[in-house]
Amino acid sequence: ENRRAPRRLSFPPFFSFVTFVRVMPDPLPPEAAAAPPSARLGKFIRVAALGGPRPSWKAWDMGAGRWVALKRIDGAGPDEISRLTREATNAAKLTHPYIAAIYEAGEVDGVPFVSTQFVDGLSLRSLARGDGVRLVRLIRDASRAVAYAHAQGHVHRDLTPENLMVRQQAKDLHLFVTDFGLARTVTGVVVGTPA
Repeated sequence: ENRRAPRRLSFPPFFSFVTFVRVMPDPLPPEAAAAPPSARLGKFIRVAALGGPRPSWKAWDMGAGRWVALKRIDGAGPDEISRLTREATNAAKLTHPYIAAIYEAGEVDGVPFVSTQFVDGLSLRSLARGDGVRLVRLIRDASRAVAYAHAQGHVHRDLTPENLMVRQQAKDLHLFVTDFGLARTVTGVVVGTPA
């Protein structure tokens, strides 16, 4: 009987070992690591209160590994939460150098929220008024951002000096329009600063 010997397979050298890679989550920044357990809200760790018309915090997003501005939307019913989520999703499509990014909107632990790009700076209202040319440039940048948003079919609805954030970038100031989609008149109800 002519039996064939089992055939040996040969692999290139790089198959001769197996490498295991363990993906570790981003380490928590010291501020987030030092926060008490009560500072947690779902995947967010709130570390500092921010000013503004609604409760908001500088928070660490453990899922995305980044700092965000986390805004709580008080007094919102299911319809309002649904509207905010829809508007934030639509506004998140706006990509412009002078518009703060919207990351997500929803509800966690019964708290409705919107998470946006954290801008480490001052509001336009808080900015020193010394240099008129610099202020005109910042307003020009805000106007460009709003014009871009309007061309995309988005209206801000709550454009105030508090929603224009300015941060130092290299040797100049950079402006961000914040809070797109967070105020709107719906069925006679006004939300945000106009209220």
